[in-house]
Amino acid sequence: MFTERLASWLARPSGKRAINQPEGLSAIVGTDIGLVRNENQDLIAAIRVNTPSNVGKPFFAMALLDGMGGMQEGKKCATIALSTFFYSLIKYRGEKLEQRINKATIEANQAVYEYAKGHGGSTLSAIIIENEVNPVIVNVGDSRIYSFSQNEGLNAISNDDSLEALGGRGRGLLQFIGMGESLKPHVNTLEITNDKIILTSDGIHFITHKAFEEILLNSPNAYTSSQRISEYVRWCGAKDNASLGIVSLNDIKNNLNEHKDIGVELWDPHGNLHIMWMKNYPAAQNYFSQNIVDEQDKPSENNLAEMEIHPAKSDESPTVHLDSKKNQGELFSSQENNDINVNPVKKNIKKRKPREKKKTIAKNSEDQSVIINITDEENKNGD
Repeated sequence: MFTERLASWLARPSGKRAINQPEGLSAIVGTDIGLVRNENQDLIAAIRVNTPSNVGKPFFAMALLDGMGGMQEGKKCATIALSTFFYSLIKYRGEKLEQRINKATIEANQAVYEYAKGHGGSTLSAIIIENEVNPVIVNVGDSRIYSFSQNEGLNAISNDDSLEALGGRGRGLLQFIGMGESLKPHVNTLEITNDKIILTSDGIHFITHKAFEEILLNSPNAYTSSQRISEYVRWCGAKDNASLGIVSLNDIKNNLNEHKDIGVELWDPHGNLHIMWMKNYPAAQNYFSQNIVDEQDKPSENNLAEMEIHPAKSDESPTVHLDSKKNQGELFSSQENNDINVNPVKKNIKKRKPREKKKTIAKNSEDQSVIINITDEENKNGD
């Protein structure tokens, strides 16, 4: 199923530090385990979805989650939350942005609660961008969202769900993803359109606002900003995981207008995952849709036929080319394979003369095959 596949990809082994800039997009996702922690429980990723025109407009989203290390399996909870959040954004892609991002947050919360029963969770800060409407943000917990421009500087636009934000002591959270039914996400529509939006985990918040702003003001581009902030956090001790996402609103909207490929693309600091919709492969619909996502679409128009995983940067990589006639069961259930590749052939053989069997089988085999190219590489830049 799509959510489980995405969760597995997000949880794959990775380096301690990485920054990734999606090709052709004015966006940055970066993370650093820091100098003290043994595990990076932050997750940050971006997604671009371009579906057929009859099932919603193209959209871009970025989300940052900080697993709660003091509770049960913070990294696992963050992984469940992010994969569910992205899946729900796709599932509800026909709805307005405010409703879509709110439902995705609620479903992420429910998925984590079902797993950890309130004993584990994560924060969430996210933005969703679509053409012809203003961007929408959501946050739960103490991961933050900022706006930034050369004229206006750096400004916090999210709400910290923490005791400290209310004038109390300690780092306890009043809300988190996985807490259960009482969750009330902070959903806001942005009036700004030309600024940059920045997502941060609390591993960055201990540096002063002034220092953070000065780095952004004096960096030539977003990639350099991310590098310098990561280094500055390390110079200051880096006692926690530190993750950062930067999005240029205007550039992303322009990209959504120009990008024509039908499919789903995801990026995290360590690489990218590309899932293409292609025609004439009915089995693929069930894999991607989970019998929900594309139930309103025609089977011939929204079908997964190719998955590519690319690294952010690496010199060593295994490349595997899978022929679906031998390995299709790795992506699709055996029942689906039997229904599509076996039963129709048997039926045709019975009705045709022996001379026509070979021609029918060859044609059917050719139409039903799919090549899946998987390249999975580790980012080796981390120390």
